[in-house]
Amino acid sequence: MYRTGDLVWWGSDGQLRYVGRTDEQVKVRGYRIELGEIHTALTALEGVEQVAVIAREDRPGDRRLVAYLTGGAEPTVVRAALAERLPDYMIPAAIVPLASLPLTLNGKLDTHALPPPEYTDTDRYRAPATLTEEILAGIYAKVLGLGRVGADDSFFDLGGDSLSAMRLVAAINASLDANLSVRALFETPTIRRLAPRLHEGAGWLPRVEAGVRPGVVPLSFAQSRLWFLDQLHGSSPVHNMAVALRLRGRLDADVLGMALADVVARHESLRTVFVAPDGIPRQVVVPVGQFDFGWQVVDASGWPADRLAEAVEGAARYSFDLAVEIPLRARLFRVGEREHVLVAVAHHIAADGWSITPLVRDL
Repeated sequence: MYRTGDLVWWGSDGQLRYVGRTDEQVKVRGYRIELGEIHTALTALEGVEQVAVIAREDRPGDRRLVAYLTGGAEPTVVRAALAERLPDYMIPAAIVPLASLPLTLNGKLDTHALPPPEYTDTDRYRAPATLTEEILAGIYAKVLGLGRVGADDSFFDLGGDSLSAMRLVAAINASLDANLSVRALFETPTIRRLAPRLHEGAGWLPRVEAGVRPGVVPLSFAQSRLWFLDQLHGSSPVHNMAVALRLRGRLDADVLGMALADVVARHESLRTVFVAPDGIPRQVVVPVGQFDFGWQVVDASGWPADRLAEAVEGAARYSFDLAVEIPLRARLFRVGEREHVLVAVAHHIAADGWSITPLVRDL
């Protein structure tokens, strides 16, 4: 038997049904991506003749999508067009124009001969000219991990991809009180072209004013799904999001507990219970000062490592009763006078991977 790399399934009639190629599906930044979909989107664009799309790992642990094309189409125009046809995570980090695609002696694409993209271009560096451009340059450099970024440098030519683009836009909006979209970055990826868009009429965030809370607060779709699973299978730690931090140095456990209580007080999702008096779930926000997040300080001095690990795991696997308990628990293990282990666990119904970072920052 010869391993061809073709992906097939065996039908009930004994015939093999062709599905595709195993080497056409790649995993980049946690997403499974069909390279053929990107190839199809590129070939449909005006000015694009031949296309090759691969996943490169020019730096260890940093896998990125790279598209090569012939036909004379401008990479910036191609990227903006792809942003209208594909989700952000499927847009290549680099688009490399070539005179022709390299082929093997058999006439197939020679992927090993495709040149690595050049993510930097220091020859045309232009320093930021305004305060806004200086702020943007600093944010660009921090997100990309570079020493400096010029006003004419494209975010994507410097190695940015869809995920880092979202981080960049979030950082810009937070720093400049803007309401920039990821699409705007794809359309104007240089600092010089992006800066004026911050001053457009729709560019600034409107003043946030609290609305009137309805008498019954329904669950979101994601919350409804998690609540239903909790009702179906019973309380379980399967949807817990836990973090354990080893803290070294002097620590005031009482102050830490008050800081945690302050975080819970400022984030309503962390002090919400989910009741269903008539079989229909709804959210009830527990008033400040009336919630309990199970804060305990446990004396673990002298414990062997396996006992401490077991206790930490037990705290992380706490089963929430969503109807009466807020979806956050925290416990502190005092290992020594200057060493502690903090365990915090939140139910996924109240937080996700994106929201954990600001919560930790608040703490």
